[in-house]
Amino acid sequence: MSIAPTRGHVAVIDDKVKETAGGIILPDQAQKPSQFATVIAIGGGELNEDGSTQEVELKLGDRIAFARHAGLVMKIDDQEVRFMKQREVLAVITKENLE
Repeated sequence: MSIAPTRGHVAVIDDKVKETAGGIILPDQAQKPSQFATVIAIGGGELNEDGSTQEVELKLGDRIAFARHAGLVMKIDDQEVRFMKQREVLAVITKENLE
């Protein structure tokens, strides 16, 4: 699968949570949509109103947080991929952020 998002967009694969904190395994239909994902493709920088380019702040493999209904989910080669604007990303999650 080859994905090349357009300017200012990223493609991510949502994290899947299959088990509750108490160890109960939930079927896909009972799960809330994830708000965390991993970046798998990045488009070029977004054009600003003045014609300059806003640099891309994300890298491949970044783990990100986003609002629950951000972006658009599409099925590509049996894989659910979420396309979203870079500005919809709320945070990059790293181990250093959590300590």
